Amino acid sequence: MKNIFSFLILILFISCENKQETTNTQPTTEVPKTETPEIVTIEDRIFNEILALDEIKAYNKYLDSLKGKEAKTTFIISEKPTKESPYYVVKYGFTDEDHFVSEFLFYVYPEPFEIKYFDVVDDTAISIEEWRKRGY
Repeated sequence: MKNIFSFLILILFISCENKQETTNTQPTTEVPKTETPEIVTIEDRIFNEILALDEIKAYNKYLDSLKGKEAKTTFIISEKPTKESPYYVVKYGFTDEDHFVSEFLFYVYPEPFEIKYFDVVDDTAISIEEWRKRGY
């Protein structure tokens, strides 16, 4: 009986580790420094390029002022490119005690590399320049 219980716990632990989404959690106080880190994967490039956006830097500073060092900003790659959708869907926000709050939604095209902001009101992906013009 004890062996069966141990086996079930092991199976439960293994199944919980099989997530489909990729996350990268960083404290908001650790916004990238002036030097550019070495980019190893496309996901690294996505994270670094999004963190370099002025809007994200301002958001991190604002979040830091509200929550302090407890705030953890988080990236979630919720979808990877497919034939139908040739882009990554990236959510950026923060984790609170027990949940994720998505503040920004980006579509990232790997070839050629381009980041677009997804406007949920208009249900369309727009360029970063257009996003800035609209004042979001």
